[in-house]
Amino acid sequence: MNKALLALTVLGSAAAITSCSSSGTESGGGGTSGAGGTGATTGTGTGGAPAAVCGNGVVESGETCDPCPANCDDGNACTVDRPAGGAQTCNLVCSNTTVSACSSGDGCCPAGCNHTTDTDCSASCGNGVVESDSGETCDPPASCIASCDDGDACTVDQVTGSAENCNVDCSHTSIAACASGDGCCPSGCNSTNDSECTNGTGGTAGTGGTSAAPGSGTTGVGGGNGGTTAATGGRGGSGGTMGGSGGTTSGNGGTSSGGASTGGVGGSTNPPPPECEESTIAASPNTLGVDATAAMTVVPKEIFGLLMEVLGNDVSNGLWVGKTSSIPNTDGIRNDIIEGMKEAGVGAIEWPGGCYANNYNWEANKNPSNTMGVDGFMNFVTSIGAEPVLAGRPKPEFADSNKKWVEYVNNNPDHPEWRVKYFKIGNEVWGCGGNLEEDEASYEPWYTANEAVLSTPVNGKELFLVAGTAGIWTVDPNNANDWINKLLGNLGDRIDGIEIHDYLYFPNDIPCVGFSEDQYYNIVYLADEGQMRPRIKDIRTIMDKHDPEGRIRIIEDEWGDWLKNVGSDDWQQQNTVMDALSAALTLNMFIANADRIQMAGLAQAINVIHSLFLTNASSGGKDLVKTPTFYVFKMFIPHHVNGAKYAPNTLTSEKITGNGKTFNVVGTGATVNDAGQINVSLTNVDLTKTHDVTITLTGGADSYYIASAQVITGPAKDSYNDFGKAETVNIQPLEAASYQACGKKAKVTLPSKSVVMLTLAPR
Repeated sequence: MNKALLALTVLGSAAAITSCSSSGTESGGGGTSGAGGTGATTGTGTGGAPAAVCGNGVVESGETCDPCPANCDDGNACTVDRPAGGAQTCNLVCSNTTVSACSSGDGCCPAGCNHTTDTDCSASCGNGVVESDSGETCDPPASCIASCDDGDACTVDQVTGSAENCNVDCSHTSIAACASGDGCCPSGCNSTNDSECTNGTGGTAGTGGTSAAPGSGTTGVGGGNGGTTAATGGRGGSGGTMGGSGGTTSGNGGTSSGGASTGGVGGSTNPPPPECEESTIAASPNTLGVDATAAMTVVPKEIFGLLMEVLGNDVSNGLWVGKTSSIPNTDGIRNDIIEGMKEAGVGAIEWPGGCYANNYNWEANKNPSNTMGVDGFMNFVTSIGAEPVLAGRPKPEFADSNKKWVEYVNNNPDHPEWRVKYFKIGNEVWGCGGNLEEDEASYEPWYTANEAVLSTPVNGKELFLVAGTAGIWTVDPNNANDWINKLLGNLGDRIDGIEIHDYLYFPNDIPCVGFSEDQYYNIVYLADEGQMRPRIKDIRTIMDKHDPEGRIRIIEDEWGDWLKNVGSDDWQQQNTVMDALSAALTLNMFIANADRIQMAGLAQAINVIHSLFLTNASSGGKDLVKTPTFYVFKMFIPHHVNGAKYAPNTLTSEKITGNGKTFNVVGTGATVNDAGQINVSLTNVDLTKTHDVTITLTGGADSYYIASAQVITGPAKDSYNDFGKAETVNIQPLEAASYQACGKKAKVTLPSKSVVMLTLAPR
């Protein structure tokens, strides 16, 4: 029984009211002929009996009970206990009134309240409120996901998260091992080593999603697997939020016109192989040491965030299609992108800019009919389980409007599930946000005017305030006049985060498709060692000087490969294998700095610069493409779920030379989750050669096996996924012959130009 029901039960019982009454103060008994007492402790009569005494255990004349109650506490936090009268005179009356208001800190969660409106309430699956700060990513009105069975014998269906907290995720990964009795015949198996296989029989067609609307159903069931002859598996099912998996390697995912299907097969989930000796793991020229015992810093999901600006076809003709569109949508926002955002594990979205934020009047755009407004954005970001990041106008005259904006979101009686945590005061104030250039002193009164009205929590929801900075190229830890140096020195105690923008900026000279080898190597070099990593190091040096405790965090809310656009769209560029590698290298670096980086926003979400999705303008936007970078986000989900913490790792890598620069051919990232699994992400930037990596684990379990191995690559450095065609670049299982693990060692062969994710599980 919950607290609210318990309170009602107590009030409904006789015990809810306790009353000891008398005709006045306790009176002494009169004598035979003496007058009785008139309210004094003893009577005035002569020859009378001893005066009544409260607490002597005898109900004497004038008393209705004895002993008398000392207080009215009924032990129920959901009642207000009020006394009337006095215990000393035994006429104390108690009232125990049920608490009905949602109020944090009183120890009570009344009926109708939830964790969002009352912190005394626990997150509850099925209350219809997505309580994201408690880990919920969904909350249906009935119950949470309890089963992930997709009906396909050739996938291992896993549930991660907690059904009680409604943060359940389903994964459906293909079986790679040849084993009899599991109902599946994987690719490469035959009737000799797997009784489920029959010679020469091709796979059957996959089954579509349950919804009649293309692209909006549940996961399609994959096609069957080929036999031992050249016959191949059937095509994957169409529809579904993730599309059916293919059959054999030549099988394809569903191709529904809604575009929600994903081709290809996910990484394999392997049962533990027999024990083996570490000595069988050969040495490699590339070595990686991962220290599981030193994993202390939880990787924020917000690192896997996006910038969404009212720019190009990002919102209009991208996410927003309108409520009357023939494209399946929810209040004008297309369903396939809603599901795609969930599939990619997007952790945060900044909106409405970008530079657009500096002139955005939220009050006039709460719920416009022709695009996504405040209401639409909050409903959208809440539905996908991501944190909203609002960017407000920075000047002092807008401080009151910014405050009202936060109040509208965080104290909206129609939407108690809404919550904005991150609020940024201006965007690129050195340029489009105010043209301050290097004039940091002029920004300080802008920030303080806003901070003064935004620092007070609204409805118990405290803000994380982000301050603007100058261009990243100006950062100099040795310059006392550096913007960040002065800002943190003067206002550091009033700032929670600082804005950082850092693109690989080549919109005029590097094509997004058809780039040269030198241009490819330039991008992958800058994505880590050549630009992104050293700039974060310089910023950290300044922050460590002013904030050695590490309270202030980096908000790198704009990053990505900004290359030449395609066609007539000034903002849209194609997304290739190179962009996937660049994104993986940078994300690995962000993970390694998770103690300082709180949020990062890839720019941008849809159709603009380095995006996750592309829509086809020539078909009225009906077709949808998931880019190679989309699959990097999806592949990296293990790095920020299930309590994943950054695991310090030491890499010794072979070098490669490209575009006149020499740098590591291998890049790495590592986390350890609450189940003790070690997730290792690796990149090989070599365009032509494979590279072996030997991994040595410190701490953790005594022995590990590789439970999952996935790879993203493509036929060419500029391979991409195109409209109306089977996907060329997505997540595939890494060939079993390419990896092994024994004890606390593992070895993996990385294909050329690839991103690989390994999950090493304790035996």
